[in-house]
Amino acid sequence: MDFALCSNGATVVRLSDGVGLVANRLSQEDALDCYEMLEPYHPAWNAFFDGQAYFEWRGASYMLTGRTGAIARAMRREDQGSGILRLVKIGKRGIRFFLRMVPKGGNHQVVSIRRHLLNARGDIEKMGCTIPDRAACAEAAKLLRADGRFEVVSMSEQELEITARGVTKGTGATALMRAVGIERNRSVAFGDGGNDLPLASAVGRFVAMGNADEDVKEAAFEVCPPVSEDGVAVWIENMLAAGGLEEGVRYV
Repeated sequence: MDFALCSNGATVVRLSDGVGLVANRLSQEDALDCYEMLEPYHPAWNAFFDGQAYFEWRGASYMLTGRTGAIARAMRREDQGSGILRLVKIGKRGIRFFLRMVPKGGNHQVVSIRRHLLNARGDIEKMGCTIPDRAACAEAAKLLRADGRFEVVSMSEQELEITARGVTKGTGATALMRAVGIERNRSVAFGDGGNDLPLASAVGRFVAMGNADEDVKEAAFEVCPPVSEDGVAVWIENMLAAGGLEEGVRYV
């Protein structure tokens, strides 16, 4: 794999030499406006810029105990069982989660991302927020969409992802295919959440994971096994065995 499509299509990079093929990002001014517009809803923010990821601490307890949607379904196996076994599994997940909260590499846990946005050296790839109140989250999404500067994806009833207007994984995938000379009918995409929906109309074949949200499954050509069962690998192996993918032919 020589390419990375990041931040819902805001950035596409060739990994071998670090050359950027796509850079459609939020300006610092728009990012700060977005932050201020949603502050009345008390969101827990995250943001990606300057090659770094920032997460506000106030989102930690929600992420541990309140996950919904495709990610939660992919994790359910960890919660199977009962009694002491189930408590041990949940406890182990909690320990792993808080170990991930320790700042390392390009990840930073912060009290507020606002100061870091103010100090950003470049434009902002993606912002995201969690608003535990479902009605407030829906209202916040409506507010941003009405503004006209933002592309807003509802990952769940309590979580939003925000990029520059018109920037989606679909536009990123189209740009990548153009850059590497791959025809649309030789592209395959897999998805499980709301930010993957734009891929359905951008690629030749869109496959939903078994743990995907229902609207993603409805948009897909077919459904493969869930993440917990290595669904992508299973699909590729089955397609090769059935002759649906040609060996030696380049796909993206």
